[in-house]
Amino acid sequence: MTAASLKRIVEEALAEVGANVNFLALPKGKARSTTWLGIEHGFGIRHYPSGRNVYIVQTRMAGRLRTVTIGPASVLTRHQAQMVARRVIAHAQVGRDPATDRKRIRSAPRFDDFLDEYWTRWSPHWKASTLATHDGYRRQYLDNVFKGVFIDELNEEHVTKWFADLNGGVTSRLEIR
Repeated sequence: MTAASLKRIVEEALAEVGANVNFLALPKGKARSTTWLGIEHGFGIRHYPSGRNVYIVQTRMAGRLRTVTIGPASVLTRHQAQMVARRVIAHAQVGRDPATDRKRIRSAPRFDDFLDEYWTRWSPHWKASTLATHDGYRRQYLDNVFKGVFIDELNEEHVTKWFADLNGGVTSRLEIR
C-alpha cells in the first residue's frame, strides 16, 4: 500500500462514521514568505502562516548562501535587527563563517580520542622508565580532562581552568635563584 491509498482509506472510513474530514486538508501555498527590506542587502522579515515574523539576513559565506535567523520581530526592533544584520554581513565579508568553523571543529578529534591515539602510536617507542613516568602523568593529569572538547576548540581558557584546578585553585610560584 502506498501513502496515497492509505490516506484514501482513512478518509473513506472517517466519512462513513460521519467525522468531518476538513482537518485533513493541508493549507495551500507556501509555508512561509520573506519580505526583503531595502535597508541592507540580504536583510528581511520571514513571515510564517502561524503569524510569527522573524528577522533574517541572507549572505554568502565561504562560497555558500547562508540564511541566519536574527530573532523574532515581536522582541527586536527593526533598528536592533538591522544592526545585527550589518555585523553578520561584515563577518561574511571578511571571510568568517560560523557554520564552516563548527564543521571544522567537529571534524577534529576530541581531546580524549586524540590522547588515546597519541599514546597508542608513540608509547611503544619509549623506554620502560619513560613509559612508567608518562603513564603516571597521564592518569593523574590528563585522563578525563577536557571531556567532549574537540582539539580545535581548546583554547587558553580551557587550559587556564585545567591548570587552576590542577593546583587547587592556587597558581604555584616559581622561585628564581
